[in-house]
Amino acid sequence: MWYLMMFKRILAVGDIHGMYDKLIKLMELVEFNPVEDLLIFLGDYIDRGRQSLECLDYVMELHKKYPEQVIPLLGNHEVMCLNYYEYEGKSFGSRIDDFDRNMISIWLDNGGVDTFRQFKNLKKSELQKRLR
Repeated sequence: MWYLMMFKRILAVGDIHGMYDKLIKLMELVEFNPVEDLLIFLGDYIDRGRQSLECLDYVMELHKKYPEQVIPLLGNHEVMCLNYYEYEGKSFGSRIDDFDRNMISIWLDNGGVDTFRQFKNLKKSELQKRLR
């Protein structure tokens, strides 16, 4: 609890869903100050919007720049994405069960199609950097 008292404001941002332009406008409005503020991202940076990659990169870079003041959490959309890539790898050359098959499709059915298209254009190393 003492840790939270070090900050003048605690900001929480969630459900960005690939809306990079709106994220930037929000950040301008709240005027995040890393000297005084704690910024917690509540997940769901990706899916549904066309700029999931930009949103994910923005949050990752902000956390990298201010690791003590910016806390990124995984949302259910990031978890579905990670599950997709984990189970998608199993589908080649090994038998998968109904649960695995469901995990492969659930992300795409929940707005992951645009994110998948963006990820598909990345080099393998760039994709892995975002999936860790």
